[in-house]
Amino acid sequence: MASGAREVGWVKLWRRLRSSPLWRSLRADQKGVLATLLLLANWKPGQARWHGRPYEVARGELAHSLEEIAEEAGCTVKVVRTTLVALMADDSEFGGNGAFITERYPISGTGPGTGPRVLRIEKYEDFQGGTTETGTESGTDQARPGHGSGTGRAEREEDQEGKELEEGGPGGARDPWGEVLRALEARMRPDLFARWFAPLRGHGHVAGGLLLVEAPDRFHRDFLEDQYAAILADLLVELRLSLQLQFTTAARRAAGGAS
Repeated sequence: MASGAREVGWVKLWRRLRSSPLWRSLRADQKGVLATLLLLANWKPGQARWHGRPYEVARGELAHSLEEIAEEAGCTVKVVRTTLVALMADDSEFGGNGAFITERYPISGTGPGTGPRVLRIEKYEDFQGGTTETGTESGTDQARPGHGSGTGRAEREEDQEGKELEEGGPGGARDPWGEVLRALEARMRPDLFARWFAPLRGHGHVAGGLLLVEAPDRFHRDFLEDQYAAILADLLVELRLSLQLQFTTAARRAAGGAS
């Protein structure tokens, strides 16, 4: 186990993590494992030992056994193992962010079952720092007292915005699909938004309270239905749009079908 390099500091969980296909695919206990891995990872380089042989554990890495991770997460080793399988899957081919975790074997000549394994959290820096924090514990603590009034003001603004949404907004008629796109663009990586959502065309309300959205082709439609249906449904609720989203394709719509 790496020595003391994770006992101070902090990690940040962005709210947009909730919108990622990976987070959505995990069970509650697996989400706990993900959070535990972030907390166990070194925030600065450290060392670990295997049979007396030292090896380096870099920032964003951890050298814990499955049993140690399970104990920290309060779950079984089986849950840790299945979570790691999910986190190591490379979904970049399907528009995802790639593997959340990768592994390496730091002792030369060893491998699975014959030596120590180091887990690396890819894009670890995404969970550290940010544009509004100083990166120090004391600076973060000093900023907290100011959150009260600002949060209250934001909540009042949200309430007012909610009323405007329910009433159709100050400008009159709403543009449901435009609102969905703007919300997605603000939360997603630009490349993913450009790949999967920019090409879509919304066709407004149709019978039965449906919001019909046209994808370029069947593959595009099927991917969105598999990976983003739940996220989009939650977003409709968040935007107070009493609609059900339905995907179609240009060919299908031209033929007079909706799905």
